[in-house]
Amino acid sequence: MIEERATGETELRESESRFRIVADSAPVLIWMAGVDKLCTFFNKPWLEFTGRSVEQEMEMAGLKACTQTICKSVSRFTRRHSMRANRLSCNTG
Repeated sequence: MIEERATGETELRESESRFRIVADSAPVLIWMAGVDKLCTFFNKPWLEFTGRSVEQEMEMAGLKACTQTICKSVSRFTRRHSMRANRLSCNTG
């Protein structure tokens, strides 16, 4: 039983590692939130776009506020089909 658990934990770590490699290599902005709607992950393109660190993103206006802001921005973008309507804060202005 202990050996099975250790094997499962190793497989989970390897799977998470593969996910992070793929997410960080993707040419899109990716974030994840838990069932509690708190942000738990930002990929490298996201961090480069915003110019903030993971820690800064996690602290930014509280985790819950971050997710709500993202959801509202994505909703506006979806409705209007225009990047101009979805003004995310870019580190270049």
